[in-house]
Amino acid sequence: MQILMATGLMLLSSLVFSETRRADAHIHGLHHVQILLDNSILQLNYEFPADRMENRTEHEHEHEHEHEHEHEHHQDEVEKRHATTQQVVDIQDISELMRIPPAAKCRQIQLTQSINALNENQDDTRESEHKDALIEAVMECENPSAIVSLDFSPAYQTFDDLAEIQVEGMIGHQSLSEMLSATRTSISF
Repeated sequence: MQILMATGLMLLSSLVFSETRRADAHIHGLHHVQILLDNSILQLNYEFPADRMENRTEHEHEHEHEHEHEHEHHQDEVEKRHATTQQVVDIQDISELMRIPPAAKCRQIQLTQSINALNENQDDTRESEHKDALIEAVMECENPSAIVSLDFSPAYQTFDDLAEIQVEGMIGHQSLSEMLSATRTSISF
């Protein structure tokens, strides 16, 4: 019962968090991970900006010639969003984003993916151009005590614009809050 309750709370909090997160908190190159290990169940929520950062010089050039390039800019944005959506859809296993020690003998039992619009203005009902992708994975581990570290180097190989990963969660009774970078991709506990 505790597992179901903890998992339910984690899912609910991630949904509420993603639905109410504002676009000013939408930072390109920063990914957010929530982890919960309760007995033999490991849940991971991996959230990141679904749109790509524009090249600043391209952005300035587009403002100078806004009317000339309006159609080209729109087409480029559609292609960028499609590429990100396709990248999310292509992730079929959480091992494409992180590694768990093999001794834990974890197997993925569920993986879901979604793209959520962020609220830029609470009074505005138009669809936001800022979107976050959310990958939720649930794993069952035969030996959860062997989970003494997590390695996110696969995420840095998957996403070329990834700068930092903010990892928060609970592993058993131990809370964790770490900021990872391309030079420090693992957490040990």
